[in-house]
Amino acid sequence: MKKQVFINGKYLRALSLLSAKDDIRYYVNAVNLRFKTNSVIIEATDHLVVGALKINLPEQIGGENQFQPDDCCIIPIECLAKINPKVHYIITQEDGIISIKSDGFCASEPEIQAIYPDIPKWFKDQCSKEIKPSNFDPELLNRFRKVGKILDSNNTPILIQRGMASVTVLFQQTPNFIGGISPFWPLKEPTIPEWVFD
Repeated sequence: MKKQVFINGKYLRALSLLSAKDDIRYYVNAVNLRFKTNSVIIEATDHLVVGALKINLPEQIGGENQFQPDDCCIIPIECLAKINPKVHYIITQEDGIISIKSDGFCASEPEIQAIYPDIPKWFKDQCSKEIKPSNFDPELLNRFRKVGKILDSNNTPILIQRGMASVTVLFQQTPNFIGGISPFWPLKEPTIPEWVFD
């Protein structure tokens, strides 16, 4: 059965920066579209970073030849490699093929048959953790800076530390986005060095 949806390229391009590129867990070499009533949540992860962006799509979900609430569509990263953030694309799922098209552009790949990581559970787990010191790779934060600039040129990351669970990443200019960075390694409980008191 043919299903289609129109999505702005900047959303697809931004979230693709958080997906894996050549991971043995092939299902994360992709961006996931998780459809809700009148909206879609675009998700991406490489297991070190994770991001989710909610986009309202009134009148594009639930009808004939449209994705239905609770549908998912895993888009292979190869389809997103040449996405232009300034263009709207039609995404089609039909006969096991995912296609992304716009005027003068078409990319198609076989649909990824897998269950995408549970992104809502990832964030629920982070919120339930006790607040403790954590450490993370600042290069991972740089990926979010790039995501933010694609979504809105005024965006800079806002961090909420949740101890060893993760760092939550938000953007002031894009309130429908949430991201996270996995901790680097456990730390001993930090203490203020004694020399500072001398």
